[in-house]
Amino acid sequence: MNCFTLQRKGSTENVNFTEVDNEICQLFGVIPDPEDYYKNWFNIFGFALATNYTLGTPEWVNLLDKFKNGHGRFLDLFRIGMYLNENFTSNSWAERER
Repeated sequence: MNCFTLQRKGSTENVNFTEVDNEICQLFGVIPDPEDYYKNWFNIFGFALATNYTLGTPEWVNLLDKFKNGHGRFLDLFRIGMYLNENFTSNSWAERER
């Protein structure tokens, strides 16, 4: 299983993903959904962070470039990815399921 955590820049404390989602919702001026992450950011960027990407790297920026020139949802995902990049660091690892 691939896993990841987010920490605020300058901190080593892991941040709860719901807290991050609340901040993203505030950025977009929407009310957080208690069941789903906004624009499915966790499944899209969480997968990337858990498998091959790290915030603050050129690879992350290249990933975001794929969303940058899009419209609607894609542009929103670009903004979310930039927010993550500007405010957090990430760690990832793999675990064996037992």
